[in-house]
Amino acid sequence: MLEWILSPRHIESLLIGLAIASPAGAALWAILRKRRAGAVPRSRLRAVWIFAFAGPLLWTLWKIYNAIMDAMGLDSLAGMGLNALIFIAVGTALGLALRGGSENTGD
Repeated sequence: MLEWILSPRHIESLLIGLAIASPAGAALWAILRKRRAGAVPRSRLRAVWIFAFAGPLLWTLWKIYNAIMDAMGLDSLAGMGLNALIFIAVGTALGLALRGGSENTGD
């Protein structure tokens, strides 16, 4: 059992499957929802887009992480720092994009 968890080949297969399944699942949901209830509410549409791009984004980040670790080594502080900067930048960009112009003034 532990070999499966530690095998990069299995994790890669799982992430590729997720990268394919999440957009397909989101598209299927949107098609079925539109047939059954008409237009999709804007709040739901944002959630569907997040779900659709989560799989491909996760797979892409995994590939970037592995490329950096292969080039710099697992014990490299510079490699870990670079990965941290990339993940922070992606997370910040997603957070700003998902705010979608909603103005929270705190009032």
